[in-house]
Amino acid sequence: MPVARSQAKTAAGQVAHTAALMLGVLVGPLEAATPADPPDSLPSAVEQLVEQLDADQLSDREVAERKLAEMGPGILSLLPAGDSVQSAEVRHRLSRIRSQLQRARSDLAERASRVSLNAHRVPLSEAMADIERQTANKAVFGQGVPEQTKRAPMDIALQDVPYWLAMDQILDLHALTTYHFSRDPALILVPAAPGQASRYGRACYAGPFRFEAVRVDAFRELRQPDRGGTRIQLEIAWEPRLAPISMSQPLKEVQALGEDGSRLQVSDPEVVLAPSLPSGSTAAELRIPLKPLPRTTTTIKKLSGLLRVLLPGAAETFRFSDVQSVVGQQIRRGNALVTLENVRKNNALWEIRIGVRYRRTSGALESHRGWIYGNECFLLDASGERVDFAGLETTRQSEFEVGLAYLFDLPAGLTKATLVYRAPGTIVESAIRYELSGIRLP
Repeated sequence: MPVARSQAKTAAGQVAHTAALMLGVLVGPLEAATPADPPDSLPSAVEQLVEQLDADQLSDREVAERKLAEMGPGILSLLPAGDSVQSAEVRHRLSRIRSQLQRARSDLAERASRVSLNAHRVPLSEAMADIERQTANKAVFGQGVPEQTKRAPMDIALQDVPYWLAMDQILDLHALTTYHFSRDPALILVPAAPGQASRYGRACYAGPFRFEAVRVDAFRELRQPDRGGTRIQLEIAWEPRLAPISMSQPLKEVQALGEDGSRLQVSDPEVVLAPSLPSGSTAAELRIPLKPLPRTTTTIKKLSGLLRVLLPGAAETFRFSDVQSVVGQQIRRGNALVTLENVRKNNALWEIRIGVRYRRTSGALESHRGWIYGNECFLLDASGERVDFAGLETTRQSEFEVGLAYLFDLPAGLTKATLVYRAPGTIVESAIRYELSGIRLP
């Protein structure tokens, strides 16, 4: 039985603009099924292909499935929810399409965004706005950046270069650098300190990450002369569109060479470093400890490592309509399963308990579960007004699952209220190789 046009059209209309933007940012015009079509035609094209998934001819159904998959991850929000589709075959094909697009979107999270900019006498502020449109990476001017700098005309030609490579060149042109540790998930642009070395040429770019050696400390324990060493401080920055859950650097996977090619030893190969990732930040600090170096060593010729990163996949929406009547309902999106476990009165508040489970987490829930508290959760009351939660408690936790109790202040009660929860559909584990060279020692 064909999918009702009203279902697909309603979903498409609500997210048309977002999907069109995502398609341009994430997959680019070459991956769109109809790259010459204007953005407004995308929801209609998706709707027609979804209907074709239930065509009489097998060949037509297969063509529709293939075309939807080829349109890229930007259409995920335009696909109807499986529970809104009556046809079993359409549900099955949509599930396959959704899984394929979710895998593709996870892959995109591990790649560097690309920038193309052919600027002639273009103000810096306009160039930054153009880069944000291309990459979904937000950058804002911090305190101390003069208005004339923001309006300064710029001449630069960049063609399909990685985001950080583009940013380093642009920032050097305007004597700017970055501040990463704010609560806003954006790159904060600030004036470079007098005499500060240029950014371009000093960093290693690996996918959406930027590695730079920013400090070297040599020390000796005077009470224990055989103890001492050298610490190499790295700044690891990531594109603002990302929000890493955790990072770890096993020291056994770090290699360092002196200028003569000799192997430099880390202090304890069995240690795994785990830098802190403050909420909203766009960089972390990592200190690599080396054993005492020969005094003849003046430069680290090469420092390389394998950084292990957990990244959240794109957010999925889990919606429980008429929340009081659907206790026990489970909704799966990608690798995430959300269960509405209980609804009850808790003094003057309403308590709604959910369970969030992932098939694969790589420890994201067990050791680094703080990220899950930032997931969006709210109620829509009977009139459609949003009600944010007033409190949050953890009811249980394990390697694969966490239980959460949300408290809502809703004096009118939960009649016809809808719970909306947003969480990553997948947890992506990446291994990022980096290599820095020419690190001068004190």
